[in-house]
Amino acid sequence: ITSIQQALLQCFNNWQRDSQVMELLIKNDLIYLIEQPFYTFLEKIIEEIPDLDNLDNTQKIFVLGGVTRTILDWISTKSTKSSTEITESILTLIDLRYLVNSSKNDD
Repeated sequence: ITSIQQALLQCFNNWQRDSQVMELLIKNDLIYLIEQPFYTFLEKIIEEIPDLDNLDNTQKIFVLGGVTRTILDWISTKSTKSSTEITESILTLIDLRYLVNSSKNDD
């Protein structure tokens, strides 16, 4: 994974693939079973993306929490938005679009 866009897409695609399990966890208030492991996974992803080295701890926590809660809402409401649409929405909201564009310029 080399960009925030790729990382977000991968997260949403993986959770969408496992949406039935996620729905059961949400319905039974068991989401805490995967929340910390998912944070750990996202932290590793953030460390692998050079453009995200500039984020301070507060910003990383915001991204971790925001992505997690967005995934939970997306799954539990059975949203019709695609993983690409959700990713684009997040990138626009938190103004990380410049990271995607700067990565493309480095190629």
